[in-house]
Amino acid sequence: MTEIPFAIVLGLSAIIAAMIASGARARNYIGFAAALYGALAIGDCVAAFAGAPALGTAVTFLVAALAPPVLALAVVADFVKPPRAFLAALVLSFCVLAGIAAIVNGYVLLAFAPLLAAVVVIDFVALQKKSLYAGLGAGALLAAAAGFVAESQTGFALFSAAGLLGIALASDLGVANERPTRRLAAIRVRRPN
Repeated sequence: MTEIPFAIVLGLSAIIAAMIASGARARNYIGFAAALYGALAIGDCVAAFAGAPALGTAVTFLVAALAPPVLALAVVADFVKPPRAFLAALVLSFCVLAGIAAIVNGYVLLAFAPLLAAVVVIDFVALQKKSLYAGLGAGALLAAAAGFVAESQTGFALFSAAGLLGIALASDLGVANERPTRRLAAIRVRRPN
């Protein structure tokens, strides 16, 4: 029952992250990741009330394998260029298969291999584009993985919430920094000579 307040924090963070990134180019990716983390929060609450920790573990494996790669796609879409739909679908398909294999076999590393790959991608883009929030978000996702491996569902929930919010803030700030240049370019084009 001690996991319920932390699951509520994760759920609220998912809602806030979706609201923060509503103007970002990658709002669909961040919204999808927020929905996954919201499902994790609901799954944790249901597992705590029903006394079925296996349900919470299964949902955690699937979300850990899928949500961070979605956030990595969001960072790439915001700071580099939007990935092709076929490539994004292929990456996410492999992540879902890794999560399902982790649920079936019980191997934690199958679920967290996509998470670790996503952290590497986010950190690489954050270093290239000098995005502090994206780098901190990637660090929080890595700490979430460490929390789950240490069998701390509360640590996983809190660090996942921090990672999600960090990536959402990075996406929103990336778009906010581009808005003035777009307006100035539009003003310059409209002025007659």
